[in-house]
Amino acid sequence: MVNGGLEEWLHPNEKEDDAHDKYSQSLNLLRRLNIAFDIASALLYLHHHCSEPIVHYDLKPSNVLLDDDMVGHVGDFGLARFLVDTTRISSTNPSSSIGLRGSSGYAAPAVGSNVLLLTASFCVQKYYMQLS
Repeated sequence: MVNGGLEEWLHPNEKEDDAHDKYSQSLNLLRRLNIAFDIASALLYLHHHCSEPIVHYDLKPSNVLLDDDMVGHVGDFGLARFLVDTTRISSTNPSSSIGLRGSSGYAAPAVGSNVLLLTASFCVQKYYMQLS
């Protein structure tokens, strides 16, 4: 994407003069809100409008790309998974091959619960942490 990742705009590398010049116009409040809306729209589509709901599992600023109009696009679906119907998971079988996914530094409260482990709330909670 033309404008790189959101990470570069939020935390520009001041050691490189060229990069610092590119990002010297920091994101104002309106642009930040528009990018947050773009990300929320992408999550809404992935969780509710795909034929099979998709959970991203690695939503962070470096995985949000900005086009030439500063529209945010969610990228890097390497850890993404289709949403598992938890009603089909047997409560009599406590063992699972499901492991923790995502970036280190934040684990959603849902991670500790088998019932909520594979829900879209993981992405939404991680998205909330980025906004705060």
